[in-house]
Amino acid sequence: MGLKFEPEAIRALKIMEQTFKSVFVTWKAWAWKSTLINYWKENTKKKYIFLWTTGVSAEMIWWMTIHRFFNLKPWKNWSWFCAMTNDLRDYIKSIDSFVIDEWSMERADLFDMIDKVMRQATWKDEFFWWKQLILVWDLYQLPPVPEQKFLDREKTKENPAFEKYNEKYDWKLFFFHWKSFNIKNFEIVQLKKVYRQDDQTFVNMLNLVRDWYNTPEIIDYFNSKLIKKEEIHPKSILISTTNQIAYNYNREKLDELPWKTINSKAFISWEYPQEMYPNDLWINFKESARIMFTVNHKDWYYVNWTLWTIKKVYDNSVTILKDDWEIIEVWRNKWMNTDWNDWFWNPIILWTFTQYPFKTAFAITIHKCQGKSFDHVAVNLWWGAFSAWQVYVAFSRARSFEWLQLLTKLKSKDIFADKDVKNFLK
Repeated sequence: MGLKFEPEAIRALKIMEQTFKSVFVTWKAWAWKSTLINYWKENTKKKYIFLWTTGVSAEMIWWMTIHRFFNLKPWKNWSWFCAMTNDLRDYIKSIDSFVIDEWSMERADLFDMIDKVMRQATWKDEFFWWKQLILVWDLYQLPPVPEQKFLDREKTKENPAFEKYNEKYDWKLFFFHWKSFNIKNFEIVQLKKVYRQDDQTFVNMLNLVRDWYNTPEIIDYFNSKLIKKEEIHPKSILISTTNQIAYNYNREKLDELPWKTINSKAFISWEYPQEMYPNDLWINFKESARIMFTVNHKDWYYVNWTLWTIKKVYDNSVTILKDDWEIIEVWRNKWMNTDWNDWFWNPIILWTFTQYPFKTAFAITIHKCQGKSFDHVAVNLWWGAFSAWQVYVAFSRARSFEWLQLLTKLKSKDIFADKDVKNFLK
C-alpha cells in the first residue's frame, strides 16, 4: 500500500473500495483524513463525484458544490426546488460513489432534499438506491449556521419558514436529524492516529477539550499562553469569536500602516448571487498588510488560505512576499460559475466574479477558519465562547502549542459540546 495507515483507516478504505456500503469518516485532532481520502481517489476503480458544501471550497479544487450538482435552489422560504434533467438523471445513475466533504456544516433539510432527488433520478424508493455515500467531516466542530435573515425573523416569529422548519425538525440542525436518515445505512469510522505533530501533550489536551473536559489542569495549561495585545507575534493571525472583533482588528492594523489604502471592488457579470461570492465584494488593503489567499493558483504559485505580506501595489497588480522571502506578482482572478456543457461540450458560463484572490487577514473568525491550520495563532475569546466546540476549533488551528497565544483567559464554561452530537456518535 506504500503508506502505513492505521487499522481504522484500512477499514475505511476497504469499505469505500470493496463495498457499496455508505460510510461516515470522522477523526480526532491531527488525524490523517486528507491523505486517506486522496489515496482512495487516486487508486479507486469506482466512478465517483466529489462534492463540497460551499462554493468557495469547491472553487479551490475545481469540484462542484452540492447545490450546483443536484440543481438545488432555495425557493419560497426554505423549501427546495430542483429541476431534474435527463442529463442529470443519467449522470447520477452512472456514479458509484458520492463523496461529500465538510458535511457537518449542512442542515438536515438539505439532505432530505438530496434524498428526494436521488429517488427521483433512480426511480427507486430506497435510500440512495445502490449508490455509496461517503460523508467526510468532524462533527466535533461548530454546528450548522442558518441564514442570517432566517435568524432575524426567528426573533419576531414572523417568518412562516421558521414555523415550518420548527414543526418538521424541532429546530434541530445537524445532518443526522434528517427524516430519511437511518444509522443502519452507514458504517462509522473514526481515525485516531496522529500524524505530523510532535507535541503529543498539545494533541492530548486538544482531544480532552474536544471531548468536553474542562478540568483546572486543562484550563491552566492553555492559560499559560496568555499575552497582552501588544505582544501578538507579527505573523500571527487573530482568531475571534465574532465578525465584529475580526473586522475591528483588521481595520486597526490597516490604520497603523502609513501607506495609502487601496479599495478594490469586484467586477461582477450577470448578477452573480451574493451567497456564492468566492471573495469579498470590496477588499481594502495596503502595502505591508497581511493577506490570505482565497483560491489555489492554477500553477500553484500560491495556495488557498496561506498567509503572505503585500510588498508593493501597482495599478493592476500587487507583489507579495511569502514568509520564506519568496516574491511573486498577483493580478485579479476571474471566478466563473458554469452550468452543464452545451451540445459541443463547452461549459455554459452563468456568472463571473473578478477580484484579487486574497483578503486582508490580520484576523478571522473561528467559524470561517474551520478545517485550516496556521503557523502562528492568537485567539480572542472576548465575552467567552457561545457555541459548542468554539474553543476546540480555535485552539486546534495552531500547528504547535509554542506559537499559540491567548488574549483573554480561558474559563471552564467556555469548553462545552453539543449533546446531540455526542449521543449520536455513541
